[in-house]
This record gives sequence, structure tokens and C-alpha cells, in this order.
Amino acid sequence: MRGGGDYNLWGCTSLNCSLNTLLDPCDDFYDYVCYGFVKNTSNLPEGYTRKSQFNILWEKSDKEII
Repeated sequence: MRGGGDYNLWGCTSLNCSLNTLLDPCDDFYDYVCYGFVKNTSNLPEGYTRKSQFNILWEKSDKEII
């Protein structure tokens, strides 16, 4: 890995869960990268108008603080 730093492996795992490896990224890059995220966040909790990686990180950090 570049720089040899301490990388956030949670983020890497999260990205791997959203990839649709059945698609060729050259044919449809958006669906290749975002398919799993869109599929897993299609049911929004009450009070949400959208859900993004920022919401997920916010909820994760709230749980760690409490």
C-alpha cells in the first residue's frame, strides 16, 4: 500500500460489501461500485430523507461514544 500508513480497514470492508462483482466496471461503474449500498439502504428509517456513508459513520461513532 502506498505510504505504508495505518489505513481504515472498516472503510475498505464497507466498500467491498457494496461492489457488484458480477458487472464489469467499464460497462457501468456506478452500479459496479454502488449496487450493494443502494440495495442495503433502500428502506430508510423513520425521519430519514436520505442515507449516506456519513450517516452510517455518524451512527457508528454515536454507538462507540455511548
